[in-house]
Amino acid sequence: MTPLAPIDIFGAWIAIFLTMAILSFLYGDNPFYKLAEHLFIGVSIGYIVIVQIKNNLWIKFEHPLSWWDLVPAALVAMMFVKLASRSLAWMGRFPLAFVVALYAGQSITGLVGSDLGDQIKTASRSLIVDKIDLNSADANELSQVPGVSPAIAAKFVTERTARPFTSVTDALTRPSLLPTERADLSDERGVLVGTEARAAIERNQVDWFGVASSVLLLIALLTGLLYFYFSIAHSGAIEK
Repeated sequence: MTPLAPIDIFGAWIAIFLTMAILSFLYGDNPFYKLAEHLFIGVSIGYIVIVQIKNNLWIKFEHPLSWWDLVPAALVAMMFVKLASRSLAWMGRFPLAFVVALYAGQSITGLVGSDLGDQIKTASRSLIVDKIDLNSADANELSQVPGVSPAIAAKFVTERTARPFTSVTDALTRPSLLPTERADLSDERGVLVGTEARAAIERNQVDWFGVASSVLLLIALLTGLLYFYFSIAHSGAIEK
């Protein structure tokens, strides 16, 4: 297995720390949560500002301006009219409404088509998670097993055609595998979250860790939705 670079290890520990800092809010408001919250907001705003400047403003300087490019400038000017005249302050509502509606429409369609759709698909899957059958799964499914690359998956398909696997160990020690591939598979072995947890040599074998993960995901989904449901008072069992 290729060792990680020091910068990747450092980044992983930073991600772990920030994740635990956010989760510490379950205990109560604390300095670690405030640090992660402010860092997230600051980085997000900085990233959005740079992206918007590069993708919108900077492009205007690289290409000739047209009359349509003056529309955003006119809208911005209308927003500042109220600073000069109270009687004309109503004009500032139009560009504000236009920007909010345009951004909301673009964001909603994008989120529904990508993030929300994937989340609904993931949350609606069965709570019973079966292990991947090494003797019948296709190459794409085999690639989901920890340590199994597309190249290894193709070799598994060829090997089982000649002689079906009798165990997970049999599959991981076939002669067509390179020493480096065997080493990667050996590093990923484990009955909890490794190869043995996700793979089997017959169908309808339950991945119990996957079941526990699905149940935990369902509980987190329901409690998260309930937390932001403000039509009823957060008291009693709902508060807990």
